[in-house]
Amino acid sequence: RMTHTNNDTLFVPLDAPRRFIYNDDDMEQFLQSPAKAQLLRFVRAMGQSCAAASDDDDDDDYSYDPQRPLIGLTPALACCHGMLQELLTWTDDIPPTTTAIRFGNPAFQTWHARLVERSGSMVRAILWLQNNNNNR
Repeated sequence: RMTHTNNDTLFVPLDAPRRFIYNDDDMEQFLQSPAKAQLLRFVRAMGQSCAAASDDDDDDDYSYDPQRPLIGLTPALACCHGMLQELLTWTDDIPPTTTAIRFGNPAFQTWHARLVERSGSMVRAILWLQNNNNNR
């Protein structure tokens, strides 16, 4: 299924993403897989590329410390971290319903409605911080 582009570069079209984890056994298999290790390496590389570098920092010495997760982040990324932490608290505020329901859990609809309601201000805060940090 290789395809040529206008500049004679070959590429393989990707299949549409689909779900592969359906139960605890599938999750355990993923947790032990090379795919998980590759994903974590990618995420670490992305985190390193986003860390604020000072003149005395060496990218090779970057180390994430879960006890101090905001060290080395730009203000916008620190804000993003706080927002993700806030999203996690919503799962405590809006617990899943325990009754069997055929098409998803209504608690997710409530969680999503809150996300839609607040996401605009969240994004504006990140953009404001990023813009003000770049103008220094």
